[in-house]
Amino acid sequence: MAASAGARRHNQTCGICMEPMAPADAHRGSDACAHAFCSACLAGHVRAKVESAAAAVRCPDASCAAALDPELCRAALPADVFERWCAALCEALFLGARRTYCPFPDCSEMMVTEDDDAGGEGGCVTQSECQGCRRLFCARCLVP
Repeated sequence: MAASAGARRHNQTCGICMEPMAPADAHRGSDACAHAFCSACLAGHVRAKVESAAAAVRCPDASCAAALDPELCRAALPADVFERWCAALCEALFLGARRTYCPFPDCSEMMVTEDDDAGGEGGCVTQSECQGCRRLFCARCLVP
C-alpha cells in the first residue's frame, strides 16, 4: 500500500478535467509551456479547435498563449484528428497566396501561383507542369 501512495504523489493533475493522471498519461503539447493534460482532454481540445476551422491551436490553459505542437500532441491524438490538424496547418500557410488547381479532372492538385508577371505578354509563363500528375497545361488559360 505504501508503494501506491508514493506513486500517487508523483501523479499530475490534468489541467482540463482536474483528474489525477499518471506521468505516462500526462501530455505536454508545447515546449513553450509546462502545462500537461490527459490524452482524452488534449484530444478533445484539439478536435474542437480543428472542427471550428482553427489551424493554430493554443494551450488549453487560460493563462497560457503557447501554441501546441502537433508532433508533441501526436501520441495523444486519434489519427484522423492529427491528419485534419496538419492539413489545416498546411492550408493556413497558403492563405495569402493565389492558388490554382490542375485542370485535369482526375488530378485537381492545388498549386500556388506566383505573381511574376512583369506586365508584358513576353514575360508571362504559359506552360506549366502539374506537380501532382506531371502533365502540362497552360498556366494563363488553365486548360490542358
